[in-house]
Amino acid sequence: MEKFSVKRAELLLCRREYDELYRMACEGAYESGQPAAYAFMGYCAQYGKGCLKDPARAVGLYKKAIRFGQDHGTCMLADCYAEGVEVEKDENRAFSIMSAIAEKGLAYAEMRLGFYYSKGIGCEVDKAASFEWYMKAAEQDQPTAVKCVAVCYYTGTGTEKDRKKAYIWNCKGAELGNPWAFKSMASYYANGEDAAGIGRDPKKAVYWYRELLKSAIVTYDFEKDFIEEQIRKLEAEEVSPPGKQYIRQEPEPPVQTDSTGKEKSIKRILPGVMIDQLCSPAVFMLTNYNVNRQVIGFGSGFVIKEEGIALTCYHVLNQKDAVFAEAVFENNRKAPIISLIAFCEEEDWAVIKLSEGKYPVVPISTNYRRGEKVYAIGNPEGLTFTISEGLLSGTERNDGKRTMLQFSAPTSPGSSGGALLNEYGEAIGITSASIVKGQNLNLAVPIACVRMSMKGGPMSYDVFRRRLQ
Repeated sequence: MEKFSVKRAELLLCRREYDELYRMACEGAYESGQPAAYAFMGYCAQYGKGCLKDPARAVGLYKKAIRFGQDHGTCMLADCYAEGVEVEKDENRAFSIMSAIAEKGLAYAEMRLGFYYSKGIGCEVDKAASFEWYMKAAEQDQPTAVKCVAVCYYTGTGTEKDRKKAYIWNCKGAELGNPWAFKSMASYYANGEDAAGIGRDPKKAVYWYRELLKSAIVTYDFEKDFIEEQIRKLEAEEVSPPGKQYIRQEPEPPVQTDSTGKEKSIKRILPGVMIDQLCSPAVFMLTNYNVNRQVIGFGSGFVIKEEGIALTCYHVLNQKDAVFAEAVFENNRKAPIISLIAFCEEEDWAVIKLSEGKYPVVPISTNYRRGEKVYAIGNPEGLTFTISEGLLSGTERNDGKRTMLQFSAPTSPGSSGGALLNEYGEAIGITSASIVKGQNLNLAVPIACVRMSMKGGPMSYDVFRRRLQ
């Protein structure tokens, strides 16, 4: 049996190998007398991972680790204050404690402080500070932080977007044994990544998919079936010859131009995980409040221009008693709806303006084909920023008032106003309705409808709500 070590415990935590983590922590605490082991035992007890869930016992174990001067226990107790577990919830206190430990140079605390800044726990959301603390932890080979740095570089969150650096940090994460990095590596080699200079390599993709299958983060049968299907497809292809470098060495293809001589952009089909990473930051939950600041309805929306121009469904805004509406993004950023630029009640779409600021965007397209793969991102039943996959089942469904897109990606109430995306990560529609008597018979407003009929506005949100009353 492997003896307890903090680095090994952090990796098992990242890999979600909780049974092994709890076994090793118990051995470390009771047989080897290692104080840090109590903290990891506490984590397992707090969340019921590898043992029975017992938050009170968890807090006791954290305090025991603290009495031995072990800072991991202090960090995990800070998380209890952040979440209100067996103590009164106090995010400011949690932030203060975590900051103090991070300043001492503990990689786990640096990683957690990066998370606090990213979510605004006890502080204002600060993506740059989040990236800075993730980087400090990553430089100490903290496995979760390494993957976070890779994501930051890939999406340009808190730092400049740099796909090459994202690839390098994913390589580091995979080397450390982080299965989330395995997933990214498999995607890189299965699809290629021009921006990082990575060519397709089916053989290498198969290797990383197999490593991913061995990990504990793949828990559902549909996930395993999907990965196994990818492996079968890749193994059917011609694999790379021995010794081929995975960094692209061959010359770039010639530039393609249109009839005017203007350079054409070449689109690349993206896997779902990349579409989620690229597009979810621009999707928001649109929440309506009454005069008592109570939530009276919610839906979804997505930004299409960085100055805060966004799309949603008209019926999401059509709340008679609403006096205020705001967009809440994945990073917990909140932006009031200040005006309606255009809308159409019959076709069920609205172009809205968010409060001043710079926002991430989803590119739009009016090109689509029946049978192509699509993704829906929204907030079904309040389950925020959910992504689902399906097919574009029909392109000209007409109920006498409007022409709709039909798709099979699952949606539910709360999805309305969300983005229907093609395989290139472009919004082709606004999710709008479902036929409840059928299965996965969902409808979306084509982006083309919005472009062709910009009517019904503009007006301030206050004027709009008074019209409804």
